[in-house]
Amino acid sequence: MQRGIGASGVIGFAVLVLAIGWGTGRLDQRLFDDEILTLAAIETRSYGELIAYYLGGQDVHPPLSFLWFRLLQDLQAPIWLQRGLSLAVAALGFAAVLDLVWRRLPDGATASRALAIALFLGAPLLYGMGAALRWYPLLVLPVALAFCSALNRGRPTMVAAVAMAVAANISFLAAIPATAYLSWRYLVMRRFDAAWDVPFLLGMISLSAPALTAFGFSAFNVPGQLDTNTIQSTGLVALGVFGGYGLGLTQSVIVVPFALLALLALFGALQGFRRPSIGDVLGLSLLILILCAFLTVAGFGKPRSYLFAVPFLLTTIVLGGFSLPWHRSHALVTLACALVVTAASLWLLNGNDRPFKRNLHVSDAAVLAAVRQQAPAVGDAIILSSEPGLAWQLRREGYCVLAPSLAGGCTRQTAQVIIVIDDGTDTARTGFESATSGMTREHRLVHQQLFGSDEDAPTKQFLSSRRVPKWLVSVAVYRRE
Repeated sequence: MQRGIGASGVIGFAVLVLAIGWGTGRLDQRLFDDEILTLAAIETRSYGELIAYYLGGQDVHPPLSFLWFRLLQDLQAPIWLQRGLSLAVAALGFAAVLDLVWRRLPDGATASRALAIALFLGAPLLYGMGAALRWYPLLVLPVALAFCSALNRGRPTMVAAVAMAVAANISFLAAIPATAYLSWRYLVMRRFDAAWDVPFLLGMISLSAPALTAFGFSAFNVPGQLDTNTIQSTGLVALGVFGGYGLGLTQSVIVVPFALLALLALFGALQGFRRPSIGDVLGLSLLILILCAFLTVAGFGKPRSYLFAVPFLLTTIVLGGFSLPWHRSHALVTLACALVVTAASLWLLNGNDRPFKRNLHVSDAAVLAAVRQQAPAVGDAIILSSEPGLAWQLRREGYCVLAPSLAGGCTRQTAQVIIVIDDGTDTARTGFESATSGMTREHRLVHQQLFGSDEDAPTKQFLSSRRVPKWLVSVAVYRRE
């Protein structure tokens, strides 16, 4: 086995990712819907309440990520620093898997090594969702450490057991890499050494007990996560993983050459996992991708949740391509196509009139300025908002805000001015439309302003059969007659 990139290489990789993230505005990106769920939870609950709530099955997430962000809040870490830490954790996980790949490539595989660096360092989803105030960046590192420890030693280790248990307490999706490893060792390789396997299994299961308890209580919530059909979920995951939330629907055509080369590498991987030098890494990577594919086909269309699996997808592309007879040509062409996709996705993350995830591109400053202009005195207005990020910011400014994403906080029933902020896609949330029509019954619409544009809206509406307006946010102002 070859030498890896080493500790200095891992740290250097993470520093480069942070530099790219800072340079492309990832540390200053707007707060989006999932992040508001994190912030709302840690602001209204103590550590004990967070543990009780998330272990008690009230949500489909274990409590560990919420405890982490609550700690950062108590340490008064600014949002940009919290984002930087999330990105650093994800980057270290990517670097750890890159080290694993590097050890499997011979010194003469220059093209494949160059491809590995470019793919891991430029992975669009790493920048699209790696800096999120959410659990998915945090899951990447423990999964990577578990696999690196077990594969580099050639057997289960206690480091792998602890890392996998930490992953389980971050997200139930840790079941995917855990199942992949157990299947590989005990079903494919048919190995069991009591001296190593028994402590590994006991350690992993016992330390995962909180997550297992939470899953048992929240199992009834799981079907609600499978909220798209097979075609939609497959398309969403493919575009999100390859485009990293930077490329919009119609812009995704530039991904096609890279995706076809990835499929070719997958063909090579199906042959290469039988090779002793790379078989363990390729076999496990393929199992992870197969399990993710099953979940996607079942209707789980949330590509950000698969961030932990992206390093293993890249591993399959690099080592699978290396298993092809024409591996050098494949690596060079794939490298060129990957650089185009990465450059486009990073460029479009900061501004796109064809956004993949619409609420990543809302102009907070413009909307907030319009609200302040129409309601300069916070006590004179009630804000009804279906857009979570704007609702959270306006409540922090002192406005009376009613929003499906925020619990409580305002008991007023009427005001001189009522402002309705509509993001066009979430108004079907329970009670929002009825509350809007009821509270504005004695008021007159005096002003409406639209913000942002989604040129792909007609296509999205056609494909999803859901209302998708061309504007991103509407601000309607009602005054008492």
